[in-house]
Amino acid sequence: MEDILYPREVITLEPNLDIVFKEITADMVRPFVPFHWHDSYELIYVLSGEAVLQKISDSDVVCPAGNIICTDAYEIHAMKAAPGTSFYLVMLPVSFMQKYIPNLDEIHFKIPINSDEPRVQTKVEYLRNTFHAMDLAESSKPDSYLLRFQSLLFEMLYELCHDFSIPAADTSRLRNNRDYQRLQFLVSYVHKNYREQISIDEISRQVHLQPQYFCHYFRKKFGQSFLNYVYEIRLVNIETDLLQTNLPIGQIAEKHGFVNQDLFRQKFYEKNHCTPRELRKANKKKS
Repeated sequence: MEDILYPREVITLEPNLDIVFKEITADMVRPFVPFHWHDSYELIYVLSGEAVLQKISDSDVVCPAGNIICTDAYEIHAMKAAPGTSFYLVMLPVSFMQKYIPNLDEIHFKIPINSDEPRVQTKVEYLRNTFHAMDLAESSKPDSYLLRFQSLLFEMLYELCHDFSIPAADTSRLRNNRDYQRLQFLVSYVHKNYREQISIDEISRQVHLQPQYFCHYFRKKFGQSFLNYVYEIRLVNIETDLLQTNLPIGQIAEKHGFVNQDLFRQKFYEKNHCTPRELRKANKKKS
């Protein structure tokens, strides 16, 4: 089993497989995943509810149930999920894709949302069926399961390349763009150091910008202030500990960087419209 470190989390590849394939049920979904990036192509097939993909490099993509969205490797993105949303998640590492798609840097995968064209609908249906077949193989693990799953994986790759790839000369240029690399560094730095008290002076030095210009630059790129982005990362990790551990709330807040408890309660309520105790209690009732 191999672990790949991403700015957001550690993604564990499935045993004996080269990719990640998971069904994310509604009780597992985070309502909001802040901006992050990784060195894998990410496919999300929304089974129920609705997901909204936010990209630094493009406009938001709204994905209702029945649709599939693809995020390119190295692309900075965030995701919002409506209540009751569930989906299949596939992560395809670049190192794996490059073995079988020599021109990977020259193409971009785009899967139409709610297309009215019968030909496109048929292609999307094929891809949906492949997801379902992969889930069946992975969950039931029949004899020769790995052979079956790998055959479906290569069917998925073929469908992506044959039906949903378009020329993308800008893909490699974006990946190597110095400004985009700076943004990737900022995202990675915050995910790694969000527990610390990161000052504007410190983070602006890291990217060789004057503090005043850095604040303007960050807000322009991410649509929010740098400090609010740090708070987002802290709160997402706090919510995970609230729901998955019995640690005292104050201890969880300090663990994830909130030394000021009043500020923590204020930011938590602004985001969740409830107190940490109320969120934990509501989750225990569901389970």
